[in-house]
Amino acid sequence: MVSKTQKAKDAQEYVGHPQQCNTCKNFTSELDVIPASGWNREYKVEKNKRCGIGGFAVKSTASCKLYTARVRQGE
Repeated sequence: MVSKTQKAKDAQEYVGHPQQCNTCKNFTSELDVIPASGWNREYKVEKNKRCGIGGFAVKSTASCKLYTARVRQGE
């Protein structure tokens, strides 16, 4: 027997985790380390964010229909 909550989630095609490029296994990027200077501490900047499937530049919080479809299928 399926609960009301589960029925509502299924109707909305709810996914428990964000569907974003940065959570996709095909997402690639490079980390650039900015050295400490004066009172600033060393920090890292993510750059060259790309889709491993299409090879184009992406934003970390973007998403595509191909990835969304794969998430829905449980891949």
